[in-house]
Amino acid sequence: MTKVSTSTTSAQAARLAVQLLGGAQRKRIRPRGFAPWSPQGATLRLLDQVRGVLANILRSAIEERVDQRVLDRVLRQERRTMLAKLRKQARP
Repeated sequence: MTKVSTSTTSAQAARLAVQLLGGAQRKRIRPRGFAPWSPQGATLRLLDQVRGVLANILRSAIEERVDQRVLDRVLRQERRTMLAKLRKQARP
């Protein structure tokens, strides 16, 4: 298997670009990769609202989880108490 050098590939890409553009030169090239992002004021306000909603959802989920854990603990204790009473009654 032969390796193609990147300069040959780049040269081929450049020739193809000239053919596709009909010889026109690119004046502006869009940023490649991760371009800097500077959202406008309205977008920033919307992001703050979304973050607030997500924080409320997370807070509610945590509180619900804690409430469920407390309930589970109480129910386990009640079950142990009831089983102990039944065992006492079953003894002769």
